[in-house]
Amino acid sequence: MEVEDLGHHISRRFNEDLERVRNSVLSMGGLVEEQLERAVKALSEGDSQLGLQVAEDDVKVNRMEVSIDEECSRILATRAPAPRGACMAATANTRPSAISAMRCKMQSGHAARPTTCSS
Repeated sequence: MEVEDLGHHISRRFNEDLERVRNSVLSMGGLVEEQLERAVKALSEGDSQLGLQVAEDDVKVNRMEVSIDEECSRILATRAPAPRGACMAATANTRPSAISAMRCKMQSGHAARPTTCSS
């Protein structure tokens, strides 16, 4: 394999890694959107069961976030990314936790119907 081919191979693998992270982030974002819709519905309708279900489903998002963080760390540790790639990999692992923030508000009594849930 010539040096030129090796560079193309490494670049292709790096792009595939970044695409995998991108897809994971988009998937996690879709799940967060669904949870947010369900959380708003739970609050507006006073449905504590739905609120608890949303809080329990937050575990899935947390697992996805950990997995994405680990993948980003692996990519950064094994590749020498170009600045664009480094930005994408670093940005992918900074997700605001809307559900966790909502849970905190619910626990502090700022929500219409606070519920208890473990953090």
